[in-house]
Amino acid sequence: MVLSMRRLILALLVLVALASVALFVAWRERVVWAQQALDEALRRAAIPGATATLAAVELDQLRIRDVALGTEPIFRAGEIVLQAPWPELRAGRVAGVTVREAELRVRLEAERISLGSLDPWLATPANESTSGPPLIPLDRLTLEDFSVAVDGDLGALRVDVEGELFLPERGRVEAALAVVAHRKDSFIAGRLEAEAVHEDGGWQGQGELRIPESMIDSTWLSLAPGLRDTVLGIRGLAAADIAFELDQDGPTARATLALAGIDLRTPWGRIEGIHGTLQVDGPEPLSTPPGQLLAIRSMDVGLPLLDGLIEFQLFPDGAIDIQSATWHWAGGTLRAAGVLQPDAETNEATLHVEGLELELLFEQVQLEGLSGSGKLAGYVPIFQDGEQIRIEGGRLAATGPGRIRLAPSVVLGAAAGPDSQLALIFDVLEDFHFEELSMDLDGDTRGELDLGVHLKGSNPNFEGGRVVEFNLNLEARLADLVRTGLTVYRLPDKIQERLDSFRAAQEDSP
Repeated sequence: MVLSMRRLILALLVLVALASVALFVAWRERVVWAQQALDEALRRAAIPGATATLAAVELDQLRIRDVALGTEPIFRAGEIVLQAPWPELRAGRVAGVTVREAELRVRLEAERISLGSLDPWLATPANESTSGPPLIPLDRLTLEDFSVAVDGDLGALRVDVEGELFLPERGRVEAALAVVAHRKDSFIAGRLEAEAVHEDGGWQGQGELRIPESMIDSTWLSLAPGLRDTVLGIRGLAAADIAFELDQDGPTARATLALAGIDLRTPWGRIEGIHGTLQVDGPEPLSTPPGQLLAIRSMDVGLPLLDGLIEFQLFPDGAIDIQSATWHWAGGTLRAAGVLQPDAETNEATLHVEGLELELLFEQVQLEGLSGSGKLAGYVPIFQDGEQIRIEGGRLAATGPGRIRLAPSVVLGAAAGPDSQLALIFDVLEDFHFEELSMDLDGDTRGELDLGVHLKGSNPNFEGGRVVEFNLNLEARLADLVRTGLTVYRLPDKIQERLDSFRAAQEDSP
């Protein structure tokens, strides 16, 4: 009996020893067996160009390296870590997946997203994606050094993404991601926070993309094909908060943009020093609520304008309702209002002029020895036909008496010649006290303008101060008559307050 018991114990010890050896061998060979299982799974899935190397099998995680999908490859990752503790696996979930040093290559073609050699595989009925919730129960997906390379009709773009996607329950996704978009030598950084749920056969959700102040240049223009014919160049600082929603009717978004010193080049001329905040609704066609307000340091679209403040609304059809446009120049004010159609071949508007001061106006005119006093008012009808901008039937007139002084000079004397009618006019204008002064304007703003000047008054030192009245018909280029006189530019208080409010809101957000 005792011998039998000893033999039984010995047998059990041998069995335990053999089991321990077998378990040790199995644990040591676990990576080989797991790699074989992974290879078999990839073979059965028939994913083109799919390769992966199982680097480690631990009690609570798997490490897979050198992952590639697609023959190009379309997707590659340096490492994918599956965190799967036993309690989570028993509950049918994966605790987390971390993807590191990864790149996804995407091509955009005619509003279609292509994944190259993976497209036929994805299009097969067994693999075709649906709008349903994720099939893999996953608590958290972490992206580290993950980039998306986009190519196609809009040009090349790389988007670097880092952060986490949370799947707290089936059919629900939450994201908190840092995003940096690169294009050539320029980049724009931002932070995306979003959440979505799958209900009633579709996705619904909302989120926000926050972009701090960044330098914007022309390298980004091709991403906005709707601006292709309107904006030829852009440079300046801009920031944005973009709130978006998704429901059964599709996506909607409202962007709040803060512009600080934006310069634009358009087919009609240059616009420089744009400041302000805008609310833009989308997606395309873009539109805005009424009452958008922008300050503009200078605009030269054939007619040089300075120190502007524009209130407007953009309609979905592209029409711009200029509710009020005010420009300050030569001590006076130029005002306009009306609806512009940027896509139309023709447009027209009328500038209403008030309080132009001759003293300041003559300082802009490139004619040595010219000075004066008095004020002008009137109107300047402007007609746009393609890229040509014309003034037709413009008229400015003095609002009261004033004075013109044209000091004698060698240049004027040579231009007038001796004993000429022009020399007589120059004599009168040496100290001319006018009762009436008017000017008619017509012509191409980029070419020659026809100026019809009417004067009535007297020179105390000419023929006893008798009243004279005469007309001058002149031709001049507007660009030669006017030079920029704005040396110091101060933002209007309304614009500064809106910019400060936007920046404060961004700083207060997490």
